[in-house]
Amino acid sequence: MALTACYDGMQSPNLYNDNIDDWKFGFLGRETSTDNGDHTWGNWMLGSSISQCTSATTDECFLMYWNANYEVIKRCNILIENVERIPMEQEKIEAYKAEA
Repeated sequence: MALTACYDGMQSPNLYNDNIDDWKFGFLGRETSTDNGDHTWGNWMLGSSISQCTSATTDECFLMYWNANYEVIKRCNILIENVERIPMEQEKIEAYKAEA
């Protein structure tokens, strides 16, 4: 279950979701905010500060993205730190650690 939680964390809409009008900042949102996507939708869209060259590290789009990444890292670290306490074969424990 812990390993599944690691993989599940990567399903965050702030990492890969392309649903740009649900206040998520997935891949499509990040790409359209750059010169690659020619963002012309105005100031209302999350990430519009990127295309206007006024972004800061405190912008919500960056916080959402990095928080989602660090959530995955946190879950993996918890598994790695505690997997030895689970009664199962050492080979399987090593495999879980490697996946995490």
